[in-house]
Amino acid sequence: MPGEASAEGAVWGRIEEGCTVGPGSADAAYSGFLYDLVANTPSFTQSWDQALGETLATPMLTQIQELFNAQVTPAQFVTNVLAIKQ
Repeated sequence: MPGEASAEGAVWGRIEEGCTVGPGSADAAYSGFLYDLVANTPSFTQSWDQALGETLATPMLTQIQELFNAQVTPAQFVTNVLAIKQ
């Protein structure tokens, strides 16, 4: 409808606010591909480790791996994870 913002415009507006991707950027083609992929899918789920930056996700995944490999106790796991946040 006239005067209404499109969903695509809203997405690109948010992308351009704090990122280096969007129309006119070097990654515009890839960004467009991702937008089309998400816009045309019946459902989308983002995993927590994808939502975190590398500085948090990598140590978190390492701690989880160590816990499941019985390299640390559950109490050590909690201590180690809390230390990551700081």
